[in-house]
Amino acid sequence: TYDVGKRRPGSLQNSRRDPKLLAMLQGLDQIFYSGLMLGQEDEEWVHRHGIKVMNCFGSTECTIMLLSDLEWKGMRAPLRPVSGTSYGFFPIAPESEKTHENANARLLELVILSSSPDCPDRSLRAADGHYHTGDLFIESSPGRYVPRGRDDDWIKSENSLRCDTKAIEDNVRQTCADLIEE
Repeated sequence: TYDVGKRRPGSLQNSRRDPKLLAMLQGLDQIFYSGLMLGQEDEEWVHRHGIKVMNCFGSTECTIMLLSDLEWKGMRAPLRPVSGTSYGFFPIAPESEKTHENANARLLELVILSSSPDCPDRSLRAADGHYHTGDLFIESSPGRYVPRGRDDDWIKSENSLRCDTKAIEDNVRQTCADLIEE
């Protein structure tokens, strides 16, 4: 077991010290996980050692929505919608902001369209009839998305720009890891 949210040691961490456990993990067809993304160090470890992992993105209201490709060999495997669903990835930046070089213009909100069989009840939908998840993504390639956190996790400045708290956290973890404790 590996508790990604609390970064508690489990089989993945123990496999670094136990060659027998590592061999067992390498022999699995796949390891399916959901919730938070693996930390960069753990993701590098699994790819470097041939452990096949698949990330599942979901929510309480809709269950499984997006999956990574098991064959992905690079870092931060992008996610794709589960087949049979109908989702939109809508820009969060107003059209007026898109003419400027603005990182926020690339942010897309995952929206479950009313035509999707997993769309929550009408009472939970927005005025447009769709369910807005508040989950933000960047389209890394056509039909493939990389999570960028939740809309309400971003710091919004007075001029309507957003501060990427996840990027700040990742940078702090990389540059000051010895000062941070979970």
